[in-house]
Amino acid sequence: MSRKPPVDTANLKVIDSLDTGDVWVLKELPDDAFFTIGAITTDFDGDPMAYGNKHKHPGISPHDHLANGGHPGNWWGVVTNTRKKNGTPIEQVGSTPTKPNPAQPYKNYMISTTKLIDSSYPAEDDVRHWTDATKIPYVALPNSRRSMHRIGLKTGCYCLLVDLQTMKFCFAVYADSKAATPRMGEISTRAVDLLGNADGSILILAFPTSGQGQGIIPDEATIQAKGREELKLYSWMDDGDHLVKATRKITNLSARLIQAGYHSNTPFADIDVEGEINVTGTFGRTR
Repeated sequence: MSRKPPVDTANLKVIDSLDTGDVWVLKELPDDAFFTIGAITTDFDGDPMAYGNKHKHPGISPHDHLANGGHPGNWWGVVTNTRKKNGTPIEQVGSTPTKPNPAQPYKNYMISTTKLIDSSYPAEDDVRHWTDATKIPYVALPNSRRSMHRIGLKTGCYCLLVDLQTMKFCFAVYADSKAATPRMGEISTRAVDLLGNADGSILILAFPTSGQGQGIIPDEATIQAKGREELKLYSWMDDGDHLVKATRKITNLSARLIQAGYHSNTPFADIDVEGEINVTGTFGRTR
């Protein structure tokens, strides 16, 4: 969205400016987390049915446009026979009840790649090697921004996502990268399902030094539990409640951060544990 969100920047420091907006850290905690707000875009990468050549195989129904995976001579999003961009995309063999093939279950679909991999399935032509966008809530971050890497960003770190329209939230893992454009807001189809909205703006709060690192794809339950732990730890360090104060002008966001696990001493809003927010009251948690 073109309109800048009403963020109070008094206690924030800008570490980067992207096409989608600024990236902030708290001045007193510059190395512990960063956050930004961007337009939601759905990422299908890692989905074993993401890409396929419909002209060659009319019977398939890929979930994403093939152009998002590349084109002849430059395939950046699918596995090729040479493992190089100028190779030919590998098409899955398919699976049947009598001859199951979990490594390549969807006949004629290509094998979509992600930054985060599962090293227990070492073969790149095995769909289980990659982070499935339909099963894992993940976020795609620019992979060449020194600002983020300087504070410890690594593949597999945990993030909090809050949809600023629905105010639903979920935790996600950093599992994909976007090198072409410096933008934020691309999240997996599973994350979109959890947030309940594919349009609008999203707050992304990333915890750079968290997670299990490259080679392990955590399941959804682990992501939600571990992500919440990271948010709680961060809130204890933010003893001035600067994060929620910075976002209090965005209606209901401070309350939603508290509901997600952020501990606060500052009165912000009454929170209904069933999910509804009433911003007319006060709410605080004792440290």
